[in-house]
Amino acid sequence: MTREALLDHLAEMSGELRSLAEAANFKELEVAFESASRIARAQMKQANTSEHTQEGMNHALVKYAAIREELETNHPNSYVAIDPSSGVYTVDRTAMGAKSAFRKRYGDRVAFTLHIGTT
Repeated sequence: MTREALLDHLAEMSGELRSLAEAANFKELEVAFESASRIARAQMKQANTSEHTQEGMNHALVKYAAIREELETNHPNSYVAIDPSSGVYTVDRTAMGAKSAFRKRYGDRVAFTLHIGTT
C-alpha cells in the first residue's frame, strides 16, 4: 500500500469513527479507535518495510553489477548473499548456504541473495 493510499484509508477511517461517536456509546468508539489504530500502525510498518526492502534490493543489484563478471566466471550457477550498503558478500552452491555463510561471517547485517548468472 502506498503512503498516499494509506493516508486516504486513514481519512476514511476517521470519518467512520466520527459516525460511531455520534451514534454509539464511548466504549464502542474507544474499541473501534484502538482497532483502527492497530491496523493503521501495521499497514504503515508494512509500507515502510516494503519501500525499505525495494531500496535495499536496488542497492544490492548495483553492488552485484560491479562484481558480476568475476562471479559469473568463478561461480557459475551459484548464489551470492550481498550486503547492499558495503557490497561484502558470500557465495555458495545454494541460496541457503550463501545466506548461512553470510550470517556466520557478518552477523546480523542485511543481505540479499541472488542467483549468479540469472540476475
